[in-house]
Amino acid sequence: NPQLYGGIADHLQKIANVPVRNVGSWAGNLMLAHAHDDFPSDVFTTLSAAAAKLTVADSVDGSVKDYDLATEFVPLRMTGKVIVRVTIPSYDGESQTFRSFKIMKRHVNAAAAVNMATLWDVSAGTVAGTPRIVIGGIKGRGQLATQTAAYLAGKPLTQDVISGALTVLAKELVPVTRPGDVSAQYRLALAQSLLYK
Repeated sequence: NPQLYGGIADHLQKIANVPVRNVGSWAGNLMLAHAHDDFPSDVFTTLSAAAAKLTVADSVDGSVKDYDLATEFVPLRMTGKVIVRVTIPSYDGESQTFRSFKIMKRHVNAAAAVNMATLWDVSAGTVAGTPRIVIGGIKGRGQLATQTAAYLAGKPLTQDVISGALTVLAKELVPVTRPGDVSAQYRLALAQSLLYK
């Protein structure tokens, strides 16, 4: 699906700058997010929304296993392990839409104040299935907005439903205060605005 993969590629172009992207790696970025829960990783957010799976090899027992990035990677103990590959499921592209956003202080060399990536399946104005909504910068690394996604599942995208989703999102996300960063309330309002968009 060019829309999905192009959307991920476009978002990844907003990370740091060209020299940093030339020496860094997506796996290194994920390991940084794994080790530091206050790091709002754009790689983690976008790949999690796309339902990416990581293949991880264990040097101790020789096993190679797949893990869901959004739910299984963070609690995984990575000592003696290495990320082998990332797999992004293919989508039909007809009714599915991938969108990502990054709100930052500067155009380059800035971590996200808030980042969001979503994967929706909307058919005839109704959300089919459960969307994937991942928001970073509220608590740090991306967080699956599972309650908001469950609220939207199977509903028509009317103004009332969207308003309800924004209310659920505000209750689900509990922003932390970060010294030197924009206020927690402002970041929550940004997340709501991005979901509305």
